[in-house]
Amino acid sequence: CSPAAAVLQPLRELFVSGNASDDTLFAAKLLSEKLRDELGLDLPVRTTKALAQTKGTLVLGKRGEMSTLDAKTSTPLAEGYSLVTEKGGAWLTAVDRRGLVYGVEAFLGMLRKGEVPACTIVDAPRMEYRGVHFGLPPREEIPFVKRLIRHLLVPLRYNTIFLQITAGMRFDKHPEINEKWIEANRKAAMGEWPPFPHGNMIAGGACLTKDEVRDLVAYAKSYGLEVIPEVQSLSHVQYLTVTYPEIAEVEEEKLKKVGDVDLHTADALPADLYPHCYCPSHEKSYQIIEDVLDEILEVVKPARHVHMGHDEVNLIGVC
Repeated sequence: CSPAAAVLQPLRELFVSGNASDDTLFAAKLLSEKLRDELGLDLPVRTTKALAQTKGTLVLGKRGEMSTLDAKTSTPLAEGYSLVTEKGGAWLTAVDRRGLVYGVEAFLGMLRKGEVPACTIVDAPRMEYRGVHFGLPPREEIPFVKRLIRHLLVPLRYNTIFLQITAGMRFDKHPEINEKWIEANRKAAMGEWPPFPHGNMIAGGACLTKDEVRDLVAYAKSYGLEVIPEVQSLSHVQYLTVTYPEIAEVEEEKLKKVGDVDLHTADALPADLYPHCYCPSHEKSYQIIEDVLDEILEVVKPARHVHMGHDEVNLIGVC
């Protein structure tokens, strides 16, 4: 940074190139909205072909969108940004949406502290995955999760959400999974059954529509976050075994009783009432989990990965 006396003049204008990409326009809109909401600065986004001189302006864009912007800044790495602040103005460039958004947050952080010193910042993350895991939120908490993304996860440079689905999204092929999920959570809340595993952390024990899940995923992706659906399989599949006890990984003598004894009304331990794993030798296990996967993939449309669970397999080889 230059001496403290060299500071950015009061910000008056916000510019992007006339051929700005959707990534640039998103980042510029984000900056304009946060300047207004947090600092009371009303700076609409303007377009220009070139800027020879700047006076209290911020120019931002992706590499190659404006020659003067490229000349002022260094070439950043993926997810990184180059931010140059001078007494006359500021210049922000990146090669992707994430980098632009992170650069916007860096600039906002400087503005929040008051005067912005003349400086050059070239920054990029060291870790490929910077993720957070949570379940589908209850319907009434979706606005909160969107605020969490906008005001916490993105400013902290997270780039991945591991979104646990379980039975918290409506399934068209197997609505009985949702019905049993809702019943189990309702009876657990009334004290009739033990607490249903993961029931409280997924959609509040209820079910979101596919459109609600799509909307939340699209919102996260708009900020450059990768959404990886977590589809519990093999273990932590009580949402399946409570619906289809015939696929549960339980001892054979217990399996024989399924047709004669209703484990849901018997005084059974949670491990009997909610079997933890499905049987990997039972063909129906795969028919069900593949149907569930198909529907979740169609809604979330993950870019690269699916989290398949398989953790804490505490019972296997007994059925």
